[in-house]
Amino acid sequence: MSQLKPRSSWKNHIEDQVAEPLRIYEPKSLDELIEIVKEAEENNSKVKPVGSGHSWSDICKTNGFLIKPDLLNKTLTKDKSILKPNVDKDNLIKVESGITLRKLNDKLDRGGKALINMGGYDGQTIVGATATATHGSGINFGPLSEMIQAIEIVGSHGKLFRIESTIGISDPNLYKQKYPNFTLIQDDDYFEATKVSLGCIGIIYAVIIKIRNAYYLKETRTLKSWNKIKTDLISGDILNKHDHYEILIHPYLRDKDYKCLITIREESPKPNNLPKDKLRRNVLVELFSQMPIITKTLKRLFDKQPTWTEELLEKAIEGLEDDSYINKSFKVYNIGEANHIPSYSSEIALPVADNKYIDGIEHMLTVIERNRKIGELYQTAPIALRFVKGCNSMMAPQYKSDTCMVEIIMIKDAHGGKELYEILENELYKFGGRPHWGQFNYVTKSKIDKYKLYPEMDKWKKVKDHINSNGVFDNFFASKIGVDFLD
Repeated sequence: MSQLKPRSSWKNHIEDQVAEPLRIYEPKSLDELIEIVKEAEENNSKVKPVGSGHSWSDICKTNGFLIKPDLLNKTLTKDKSILKPNVDKDNLIKVESGITLRKLNDKLDRGGKALINMGGYDGQTIVGATATATHGSGINFGPLSEMIQAIEIVGSHGKLFRIESTIGISDPNLYKQKYPNFTLIQDDDYFEATKVSLGCIGIIYAVIIKIRNAYYLKETRTLKSWNKIKTDLISGDILNKHDHYEILIHPYLRDKDYKCLITIREESPKPNNLPKDKLRRNVLVELFSQMPIITKTLKRLFDKQPTWTEELLEKAIEGLEDDSYINKSFKVYNIGEANHIPSYSSEIALPVADNKYIDGIEHMLTVIERNRKIGELYQTAPIALRFVKGCNSMMAPQYKSDTCMVEIIMIKDAHGGKELYEILENELYKFGGRPHWGQFNYVTKSKIDKYKLYPEMDKWKKVKDHINSNGVFDNFFASKIGVDFLD
């Protein structure tokens, strides 16, 4: 069992969240996961699984045993013999929890398959992404956790569970005969709770996810004004008209309106004889994003010349316009080198019903402008809007609600960035906002209770307390949001 040297620290990918665990493990098998859990229990310690560290929140912090999943990155053989006859076996894949979306995409592509949907980054582990209800775009696509069909998880005392929906993919009798060491639970409450577990229910070893045949996407990016976009949104047709529809908003008025970039992605036939510039994104944008000096220069400008912020953001949005980019689906979903600009973000889910999200967005823009006037506190990046189908996972920000996910991006360490996050989060609670667990947030139990964010939280906690029957998987984050075992 691979244990890093004592007194090692763990940091997320931009090093703004740091944990000082008692031990850091890098297990490479299910048996080693079980051993770590039992050892933690013998030493009255806690166990916290983390993903690739792409979260900006404090969800990964622990002072107990921290488990890095880097070596749990294999594709596993799915046992077709225990699956029900009506299951589409060719469009399922079983993977260990630590496989990254990048590695999974490569594996799927070689077999002529693809993920159904994806966000803009591929460095997350599959379970790190699904456990926090990370999402892509498209009002007919739920968060990535909706791809999950079965979960294999280690609970307290090293007990093994396989969790599926009530009408799950496995034949219960065949499964129990072949895998007596696992307890098969086919129950919607357990399934929906464990899909978005926040890393608090147990240690997910592997998942079976639904996939599809490989496909191509065509992406177009056009400039429009917010008032024109708002008219389209209120009419109610635009979100269903396109497979994927995203908005990037300049957060400050320009010529009495907000300048926006609309990104639309549609399935496309495999391209033939296209010019090279249509098979890649804007070359200059990609090149500049790779240059460390660009980020340092931007931060210096934002801090030393804050009044230039509005002009810089306008140029940034204009530079992203692109009439056509066609490629394999996973290459189009990935926003490219822009992912490597040191930044962090907060994201708030606003309900789409009755266009409440539009009121929330316009109020947010008013608050941003107010803080600019009062203290030259600037939003240092455009604001991204993506639309996601509601789901039944009790702790997903999209629970029972089609949502507009409002991503508020900041250049790392820009003056007043995190302070502005807290202001905006508190304002958007008034519009039914639910913060994304994996992005920067100020969620606490008192706020969850005050704004009734998760009405089925007690049902989720009941599942958690069964799998985590002695509290070994509790942690700082569980205590903060009021779901620790002893609560």
